Amino acid sequence: MYHILRREAEHTVLPNLPALLEGRSQPVDNVERLAMTPECEFRDLTALHARLWEDALAADRSLEASGGRARAVPPAVLAGCGRGTDATALPDADRARWRARAREWIGAELDVAAAPAKPGETGARQQQARATLKAWSTRPDFAGVRDPKALEQLPAAERQEWTQLWQRVARLPQPDGQSR
Repeated sequence: MYHILRREAEHTVLPNLPALLEGRSQPVDNVERLAMTPECEFRDLTALHARLWEDALAADRSLEASGGRARAVPPAVLAGCGRGTDATALPDADRARWRARAREWIGAELDVAAAPAKPGETGARQQQARATLKAWSTRPDFAGVRDPKALEQLPAAERQEWTQLWQRVARLPQPDGQSR
């Protein structure tokens, strides 16, 4: 029943969803972009999902602080690894671009996680970023950009960048103040 209600709501909010998903139409604003993301996830359209988040973040920088960047990373990683119904046919250059974007976004989350809380702040955003990064460091679908065997498939420079990134994640302090 919930699926039926969701589909009806989607049709009301995005009557042109099929055209948007097929690329015959483009979202006009972030409301449409973000409304499309659940359908992209459901249909395993990782490249489109990543592009929607990339466009949404570019259009509204405040999304970064509210967790948008963290929601953009998984589809970018998956598209960069060629996983997803629309990512399997991506050229190597496009895959490399998505992996680079994912590294950029993960690096930005690392900067948030490593930053000391400002006076008067609780540090909740830093704790949230640390928890997200910790989850990514063990998440199976991130294996293509984390596990040594998978990294061997990447160019040497990119392999080194990913290795350094995950080493930085491993050095993050935990909530109790200890490193992993």
